Amino acid sequence: MDLFEGYIESKTDGFKYKLGRQRLKYGDQKILGERNWTPGAASFDAFLVQWEIGKKGKLDLVYAQNSDGNSSSDESDDTNLAFAYYKLKMDSAHELDAYIIHNNEREVLESMTYGFRIKHVWGNFTFVTKICIKPRLIL
Repeated sequence: MDLFEGYIESKTDGFKYKLGRQRLKYGDQKILGERNWTPGAASFDAFLVQWEIGKKGKLDLVYAQNSDGNSSSDESDDTNLAFAYYKLKMDSAHELDAYIIHNNEREVLESMTYGFRIKHVWGNFTFVTKICIKPRLIL
């Protein structure tokens, strides 16, 4: 038996924080996702702080440790993530997200990724694109 989700959360007008094991889903799970409730699902032990900016924008700052979902494996392959994710929902048919992700897989590699995602809906057709830049590896 494994605990997939359990956290403490507090909300006020325009501000929220969440601490504990939680699902992290960003960019329709194309930027960051959790692979549902499967035995190999990613679990994030995270501290998330979220601010509402204006009527439609949200800024998330997150520090997380990501387990590979296998409790019998070596923990040296787990990952530390720190990221900022800004979501501007312009209206019901347009979205624009920007993000910076610092990914540190223990004892393997460290990287920074910068990018943005655009989503536009025309009737029954949805256009989604993401552009990300991985400028260099930090050794």
